[in-house]
Amino acid sequence: MTTRSSAELGCGPRGCLNLLSARVGQSSSVTGVDISADAVARAQAFAAGHGLSNVNVMRADAGSTGLPAAAFDLVTSRLLLVNIPAPARVVSEAVRLARPGGAVAFHEVDWGAVICDPPSTAWTELTGLYVKVTEENGIDCYIRRKLPRMLSDSPMACCPRKALPP
Repeated sequence: MTTRSSAELGCGPRGCLNLLSARVGQSSSVTGVDISADAVARAQAFAAGHGLSNVNVMRADAGSTGLPAAAFDLVTSRLLLVNIPAPARVVSEAVRLARPGGAVAFHEVDWGAVICDPPSTAWTELTGLYVKVTEENGIDCYIRRKLPRMLSDSPMACCPRKALPP
């Protein structure tokens, strides 16, 4: 797949903007999106400081960017869904933004794989408390394992359905 344009949802102060910029080339574009004004300012400074003239960073909610539908060859996000309530909104928005034949790619973690060897009662207690607090705040620590189903439930006219192993 030739990537002419890409979007990174929840790019933070840097994200993968430099990698995406190199991937699409100077004649193409990268759009970074973050809800934090501070993160957007830092990402803009990062892009400018590294000569990433094809990178534009904007402030918006990743679940409702206001960007045009079917505008990107690649829409990606890294470790965003595991940190927000209502991740399905972001999945739907990513699918909406991807052009027919494009790709949607998420890189997420699943706390089910967070283990300690040798086993530690303190570690088990700490991770249990973390999961409880995040769940009370609407965060799903096990979002990675749900992504294939979430994408299958989305109207993915844009892209072939292919879940890659973690």
